[in-house]
Amino acid sequence: MKAYPNSAKIARASWSNFYWSFFFLPRVKRNGILAIYAFSRLVDDAVDEAENAEKAREEIALWRRRLDLCYGKNGGPREGDEAFHPVLPEVADAVRRFEMPRQYLEDLLIGVEMDLVKKRYETIAELEKYCYHVAGTVGLMCNRLFGYDDESARQYAILLGRAFQLTNILRDVGKDAKTGRIYLPCEDLRRFSVEEKDLLEGRSSDSFRRLMDFEAERAERA
Repeated sequence: MKAYPNSAKIARASWSNFYWSFFFLPRVKRNGILAIYAFSRLVDDAVDEAENAEKAREEIALWRRRLDLCYGKNGGPREGDEAFHPVLPEVADAVRRFEMPRQYLEDLLIGVEMDLVKKRYETIAELEKYCYHVAGTVGLMCNRLFGYDDESARQYAILLGRAFQLTNILRDVGKDAKTGRIYLPCEDLRRFSVEEKDLLEGRSSDSFRRLMDFEAERAERA
């Protein structure tokens, strides 16, 4: 497959700076990362843009069936398959070329699904598990694309994903609160005497600023 037009269209439509950085890669690797980005974007949107939780669960189940097509035999996904999506032939081609472990994509789906059932994280250990599923997995997939797959590279990818996700959480505290989600660990809120209702109602305070300084330092250390 010479080009991945459907994956490129999805990446371009996201208005992410990542899209333009992909052009510095050789064609085969560029195609591969476009496919992984498109898959990640689509499964994330399946939850964020669903009408309700039931519809989101149906979408996640659908994407699991689509993974079956990508990792199945008999020529991979084809138009006419019940769960077909135009991006699937490109994802299937990428996972075959780079021998991408299915577990990485499955773990990403688990992370996206966590947003349906979990809106609070009691400890940093719980939050780090979430960070692995939604961000560390992407780093592991990039490792395969770039040809770095020893244990030290895998650990680095997981840690880098954690740092990125913790940073995203800090950036989106207000946005997430509007959906009723608080990703900052509950144990940290108690430590700095910050009430959940303060976050949900968008109230700032000296305690909140100390909490954010603490979380920012943790993200930098990650």
